[in-house]
Amino acid sequence: MAFCTNCGAPIVAGRRYCAVCGHPVSVAAPLTPAPPLGPGEGATSDHARVLVGLAADAPRQPRWSVLVRVVLSLPLFGWLIVVSLAAAVVLVVAWFAALITGRVPDAAQGFVSDVLRYEAKVSAYASLLIDRWPGLSLRAREFDQVSLAIDQVDLNRWSVLFRVVLALPAAFVSGVANVGGYFLTFVMWWCALALGRVPQPLHEARGQIWRFTIRASAFIQLLTPTQPFEGFFGESAAPAPSATPVDPAALSTRATLSSRGKVVFIVTLVAGAYLQVQPGLLRWPLAYAVDRSAGPALVAAINRNIVDDLANYTSTSAHCVGASPGACPLDAATAQYDVDRQRRLLRAFEQFVVEGRAEYFAYEHQVLLIDLTLEQAANAPASERPTSVALVLNEESRLASLYDAVRRAI
Repeated sequence: MAFCTNCGAPIVAGRRYCAVCGHPVSVAAPLTPAPPLGPGEGATSDHARVLVGLAADAPRQPRWSVLVRVVLSLPLFGWLIVVSLAAAVVLVVAWFAALITGRVPDAAQGFVSDVLRYEAKVSAYASLLIDRWPGLSLRAREFDQVSLAIDQVDLNRWSVLFRVVLALPAAFVSGVANVGGYFLTFVMWWCALALGRVPQPLHEARGQIWRFTIRASAFIQLLTPTQPFEGFFGESAAPAPSATPVDPAALSTRATLSSRGKVVFIVTLVAGAYLQVQPGLLRWPLAYAVDRSAGPALVAAINRNIVDDLANYTSTSAHCVGASPGACPLDAATAQYDVDRQRRLLRAFEQFVVEGRAEYFAYEHQVLLIDLTLEQAANAPASERPTSVALVLNEESRLASLYDAVRRAI
């Protein structure tokens, strides 16, 4: 049996290109087995392969599975959180070991790689890149629709020491790509629900984002010394083999993008970058609907309650000082409690305010000042009640003008 010298996959006699990665097969010399993934020859200390396998063609998606994909993914993400916490502990130990010995221990490399492989399975399933539920096993299985193999090599100690700094570009690009990928997955979900499969350009673009994030994670987690940017915009597609056709379900480790797939990929990156600097756009449609439907009525009700609280407080001033001085702090504390409750409601509604945000925040700040004034009055002696009342009346007049401004704005 001969093997591809690029990815190690078995080569059928007569084929000119590897069915898995598309690497050309030399006809001038006999095929030789590829170097094993792991300790040994074939991977240098400054470059190691991170082979992420995925079917090149978008699979058929059962519509019922697409419809409830989020629900089906919940136990997968729950288990992923558990094993990721364990991997984080192992990674700390591996960092110190690599800093001392220049190499991640074999056991740590194997476990963290297994967790990363499982993360690749779960994210691929949730992103509609594969159609079968991946299960809870961390180990690679022959029927998996996702594969991951990483060369284990010696590491430069300086690279280990400053890995956090060196990983910043990859982490940033990965974050941008993931934000855009969420919206691309949403579009893919609707397409798969309507068509029964994801359009090929969308599958290619989402698969490229998925591959990059897995390779970036491998670099961040000390599994490889190789930065993940090679082939960022895809590799050139290999020519079709002249003999037996390639199995469309075969896992390809080549990230090939068609022209349409590349356009979708670039648009997704641009959208992700924009959403990174404009996070409010993520909640804008829902926020606008809530703001327009409930905002005016909510602010009007809150203002009415505050005005009633202040009126009750100021109207009992003479009786409080003359007949029952001990009731003065109690009146102020009662008013302050309700005003503080109204302020918390305003604070909770902040995220839904779309129009008139400046006026809304000015009004909320004034309510905070009234809250603090009443709190001081609750701690002041009865003899200072007239002064406290005067301060409250002054704050109330400013509140009225700010409420008029926010009411017009929203």
